[in-house]
Amino acid sequence: METGSKVSFTVYGEPQGKARARTVRNQYTGKTMSYTPDKTALYENLIRMEYQAQTRGWYFGDAPMAIMVDCYFTPPKAKKRRTKPAKKPDADNILKAVCDALNGVAWKDDAQVVDARILKSWAAEQPRIEVKIWEAET
Repeated sequence: METGSKVSFTVYGEPQGKARARTVRNQYTGKTMSYTPDKTALYENLIRMEYQAQTRGWYFGDAPMAIMVDCYFTPPKAKKRRTKPAKKPDADNILKAVCDALNGVAWKDDAQVVDARILKSWAAEQPRIEVKIWEAET
């Protein structure tokens, strides 16, 4: 939902981090090329589509931005568990996937993000990420 210069949206499914680009050498041409793994590309596409659907395509332009990402993971079946999910994927990789997915959709470039926060918790219901974006105070 949008409220002035603040939006929020939810992406259901287990939170995923951005995987490293893969570099391969073409055996026929000898050229080296890099590509984003399919799983990462699909997740970024899902984030992009959910953002556009839930915020009606709100675009911030090139203003300095702040972002908060709350990640909710499926709790383990074992009765004994940590209070917070200190597990993969790394928090910074989840944030990177979200920020990269929103390039050209929510903002011009993720270099505009000047304030970023991320929290990992166990899901009481469905695993998901909840994202809040707003213009940073200058």
